[in-house]
Amino acid sequence: MFLYSQNHWKVYKETGSLSSIRSDGAGHYAYLPAIFIYQDFNYEYLLEDSFQKTYGQLPNEGILDLPDGTRYTKYYIGTSILMTPFFLLAMLWAFLFNFPVDGYSLPFQVSSFLAALSYLLAGLWLLKKVLQNMNFGKYSVFFTLLAFGVGSNLLSYVHMDSAFSHSYLFFLGSALFYCFQSFLKNPNSMFAMAFTAVFILIGITRPTSILIVLALPFLSSRKEYLQAARAYLFGNVRLLLSLLGIAILLGSTQLLLYQLQVGAPFIWSYANEGFNFSDPHFIEFLFGFRKGLFVYSPVLYFSIFGLLIWAFRKEKRAWIGFGFFILITYILSSWWSWWFGAGFGSRAFIDFYPALAIPMASFLDLKLSYNYLKLIRTAAISIAILLGAVFQYQYSQSIIAYDRMDSDKFWRVWMETDSFFRWKTLDSPSILENREIFSEKHYVCSMGEPCHSAFKFSPEEINASPFVIDGERRLGYSFQMLTDSLILEEKQLLLRVALRANVSDKRCPAAIVCTQKGTEVWKSVDIVQKVRRANVWTDAVFEFTFGPELRKGQVLEIHFLNESNALLELESID
Repeated sequence: MFLYSQNHWKVYKETGSLSSIRSDGAGHYAYLPAIFIYQDFNYEYLLEDSFQKTYGQLPNEGILDLPDGTRYTKYYIGTSILMTPFFLLAMLWAFLFNFPVDGYSLPFQVSSFLAALSYLLAGLWLLKKVLQNMNFGKYSVFFTLLAFGVGSNLLSYVHMDSAFSHSYLFFLGSALFYCFQSFLKNPNSMFAMAFTAVFILIGITRPTSILIVLALPFLSSRKEYLQAARAYLFGNVRLLLSLLGIAILLGSTQLLLYQLQVGAPFIWSYANEGFNFSDPHFIEFLFGFRKGLFVYSPVLYFSIFGLLIWAFRKEKRAWIGFGFFILITYILSSWWSWWFGAGFGSRAFIDFYPALAIPMASFLDLKLSYNYLKLIRTAAISIAILLGAVFQYQYSQSIIAYDRMDSDKFWRVWMETDSFFRWKTLDSPSILENREIFSEKHYVCSMGEPCHSAFKFSPEEINASPFVIDGERRLGYSFQMLTDSLILEEKQLLLRVALRANVSDKRCPAAIVCTQKGTEVWKSVDIVQKVRRANVWTDAVFEFTFGPELRKGQVLEIHFLNESNALLELESID
């Protein structure tokens, strides 16, 4: 965890700020400063100039606007409830040591990280108790906990995105299993009330995650336990009323906050977002390189192996297990954004990891007759854990992008950990989307006679044999464009360069550079950000924008730079 966290402290040292509370996490967290600091359920404090100058737009993630000007967070209250003790300690820390008590200064960012870490550790401890109570051996318990704690994408939602709900739901799922298991073995009101409270907390953290109750049969199939627990529960009217009261008390917090935010207790907070059950992305969700469950957390294959062991033994819970896995996958992959936005791996499945831990432990607990089979199993689970840990490290260093990964990008950075590969897999949507097109009237290239035809986004293709740029010749083709009267202050000029390129080494540092001639303004993009495979000719498009800083009469110049001995070849520049 220290190695993961040092990147955050490096960022803080360089920039003076941390961003543990961001993206979806900012929406989950927004209730806390609104309640305890600002008493503002319209979140207007987020719009203040001083606040935005300090923190930018990050805290506004997940805050939606209604036509009447009402603002609300679309996320549920459960994560904030669990973070409350840490938030209050952060308020005290900020007050005592003269940090801004604004909900987003350093103490609050650190408290978010510590909260997620604490719930992760508590979840792993409870999961350990559950597995031990099922009589799994030390070997299988150890490797199961290591697999989920280090080898899955769970850890990323402690270190990178600590305000997201996933580490909290992992804890709640483990707590639910522990309470249910304890109630079966020793029926009493304490475990019944704890189970009810945890179940409702799951529902007001992420409603779909309550489906984890379908995995409760994994814990026990002994009828005498179930019968005794049922008899105790339904034979105690006072207890049933207490459980109902707990459910209403906790569940009503979400309804009350909706009422305070929008004036109605029942709303679909996700507005136009929803499920498309007729078009699930089942295969992409599990095996796609964008966010595939098994791609970025290969340890989960061992959970499937455990289900197969149950089926081989003809255990009834095998079919419950396969049905559970298929149902959860179907529902999650039917969400309109089945990749669940920015993040690492199929993050929505983290909420169900406590359920997947049980079949994994079953596989690891399988008695094998030959030592070489035991060695193979240990080596396989160790390699899977190592792969998952490396993938998480790559994600933390922006070597694996937060979105839009594909097979080419994945294999290009396979097991690469040095800083050269940072941001090389990150693609932005085309700047051309929803933009007005300019035209430039004078286009001059250095490869021959000037081109006097109109320069738009794709001037006449210049056909030339491949041009080599390497250590001996650092600079390649240059192109110059004189801006004309079309450049207005409220507009942007888009410069789009299409070409075919080949590099001899995927670490080639060559770049395409766009400068405003006579000024210090320049922009560059690494060639290998688009040309990802060595010794393969690749079509690539690079885009640059210039806004109000560009004035009429200025000259834009494009050139290619390669300061290494690696070979860069170019042709068909458009």
